[in-house]
Amino acid sequence: MPTSFVPLATAIVLGTVVSLSCLAYRWALPKVIPGIPYNQHAVKRAFGDLPDFIAYTKKHGSARQWVMEQNKHLNSPIVQLWLIFPQNPIVLISDHQEARNILLRRTKEFDHSQTHADVFQATMPNHHISMMTADPRFKGNKELLRDLMSPAFLNNVFAGHIYWKTMNLISLWSLKADTVGSEPFNAAEDINGAAMGMINAAAYALDNDMSATKNQHMYLASLQDLKIHVRSASQGGLEFPRAPQLDSIAPFEVVSRYTGTQFHAVLPRWKYRWERFTGHRITGDILKKDQIIAAEITKALKRLQAREGNQRAAVDLILLRERTVAEKERRQPDYYSKRITDELFGYFIASHETTASAMTCWCPDMAVSNIANLVTGAIKIIADEQAVQQKLRKEIRTAFADALAESRQPSATEVAKTTIPYVDAVMEEILRFRSPKTWPNSTRSDG
Repeated sequence: MPTSFVPLATAIVLGTVVSLSCLAYRWALPKVIPGIPYNQHAVKRAFGDLPDFIAYTKKHGSARQWVMEQNKHLNSPIVQLWLIFPQNPIVLISDHQEARNILLRRTKEFDHSQTHADVFQATMPNHHISMMTADPRFKGNKELLRDLMSPAFLNNVFAGHIYWKTMNLISLWSLKADTVGSEPFNAAEDINGAAMGMINAAAYALDNDMSATKNQHMYLASLQDLKIHVRSASQGGLEFPRAPQLDSIAPFEVVSRYTGTQFHAVLPRWKYRWERFTGHRITGDILKKDQIIAAEITKALKRLQAREGNQRAAVDLILLRERTVAEKERRQPDYYSKRITDELFGYFIASHETTASAMTCWCPDMAVSNIANLVTGAIKIIADEQAVQQKLRKEIRTAFADALAESRQPSATEVAKTTIPYVDAVMEEILRFRSPKTWPNSTRSDG
């Protein structure tokens, strides 16, 4: 009896193990949302699309392009991918208007993605993008930013900063064009620098001496016989020498680039904790970044205490809002709080090229979405479409006839108050061609 019992018990145990293994494997297989296209081979393996994602990242250093190509590969504006084991699929929408609708109008159904919110836990843990909406801090942070997308702020503050930073960019390109004539030159870094300058000026009212574009212009202008310093770029065109980085904003640049690397980490929150434990330099750079922002807050406080009627930047409006909220709550305003520092740094992060393309429309109240990528895409499209370019020139010259007659650039006020339907139509079409990626959201329920 004992000898026959042992094989039977062994068979039962083995059968149970095999059955449980099969059930576990079937449980781990990707769960498909009916009606949404997906990669057929991905549903046959427990890790879904993750092996393809990792292989592409190892080969190219980033999987951003792979993700962007999935809609084209599956010939659909909406697809599903399995990139996080063993969670539900990630639904990728390439239609900009639909994604914007979700971000702005369907907040009861969708919340921030916790996985992607973890990306920012290292560099700005008190920014609302690092919080789920159920977080008790979230509502207070959003209250600080309430008026930053109002028409008054956009037209009276933001538009002016964009205008003057664009003028700086035009001056820089004029210098380069005068130097090399009709030969093409690499403009990507210039566009990135101008985008950051626009956001920083709108956020902190930074002076021109802290503008990367102005600094680059002054550096090139200081070189004797500039043309001999121009080199052929590895990808074609010409490359101008770059100015040394400004010490005043260098920590911003370092912290922004670090945040960009967090997008590629499997567990970004734990990655930062480990790097902080091992003495990574990023801790010191974050501290320096906070000190720079604190200095700008001090300048804004002086303006606020002097009762200047006009706001020069977002920091002015945020401090005014903090004072109002503090009065309501019968407490002393905390102008140097971590939440104000982090919310202000969010502007720089949103404009930086290493994070912008992954964060476009990363929160509904940030209209400056991926400036650098959109401008670059617009230039390429308009350069290819010569007929569109000619009509654009004609429409713009007609709209700003006075400026044309006086041989000057239209003023910031003229630009802000003038509507040109054809320009709006071209921008809509550019958005269709270069549909910016949106910040990931998660559903509040599986229903």
